[in-house]
Amino acid sequence: MTNNDEVDEGTLQKWDDRYVHLLIAAYDHHKHLFNSSRGKVTKKQVFQKIAEYFNANADVTVSADQCLHKWTKLEQKYKEVEDNNNRTGNGRKDWKFLENMTACLGQSPKVNPAFTFDASAEHQESRSASQSGNSTTDNGNCSDSSGDDDENVLRKKLKPRRQRKPKSNSSAAEMLTFLQTYTEKREKAEEEKLNLLREMKDEKKNSFSANFWRFKKISD
Repeated sequence: MTNNDEVDEGTLQKWDDRYVHLLIAAYDHHKHLFNSSRGKVTKKQVFQKIAEYFNANADVTVSADQCLHKWTKLEQKYKEVEDNNNRTGNGRKDWKFLENMTACLGQSPKVNPAFTFDASAEHQESRSASQSGNSTTDNGNCSDSSGDDDENVLRKKLKPRRQRKPKSNSSAAEMLTFLQTYTEKREKAEEEKLNLLREMKDEKKNSFSANFWRFKKISD
């Protein structure tokens, strides 16, 4: 931008989707510098390299500050979506850059900490602690409540459990019987088939022999 506040024609004015995708790719290409070169290369220097990579592959130019500012917003949005989707009971949010950002930052502890904070769990713990505190402040109520709790626990312990019926072996026995019967029937059928073939062979042989002698007598 010049002193007259005129905008350079080649300077990025709006982060269209294609430019955002290119910025994510540029960051992914240089993100290793944040870990391997810690103390040697500053964050601003890394984003200067990201801007140079972007400018080499785009039809517009950006500055390191523009990249840093836009990336900060992308990272915040990604963390917001991930936190929402990781909480149980919440509707899943979608975002057009979610897949690319996950591929780039999926393993980043800055975005995905070792554990996620569940507000519902904290609320439940706080409620339990509050109820416990109220019960201890009233000695009379405390003794009655404790007695009721003990009685409920005792009832649960004394409640007879349903005994699981041992698995019957009848199914296995029936299957074994079926296989034996099937095998016997098959062997019998094979035997009958062989006998039929023998009979047909003998019958054919006898028919051939009879025709042979008949032809011989005629020729004599």
